Amino acid sequence: MEPQKKRMGRPPLPTGQAKDARIMVRLTPQELALLEAAAGGRPVSSWAHDILVAAARHVTHANG
Repeated sequence: MEPQKKRMGRPPLPTGQAKDARIMVRLTPQELALLEAAAGGRPVSSWAHDILVAAARHVTHANG
């Protein structure tokens, strides 16, 4: 029997740690350009994730 070949890529995350929920936002080209500029070279999706989570924590903390 041959040894198993190593799989390429990163190993799967433990249960409950994978990010599988998504939101979709429609933007004008001008809005996308604004977000890209604000992201400062980071991918817009990761920048938006960080900003949205921080804002939600702030609002939740302020209201509770």
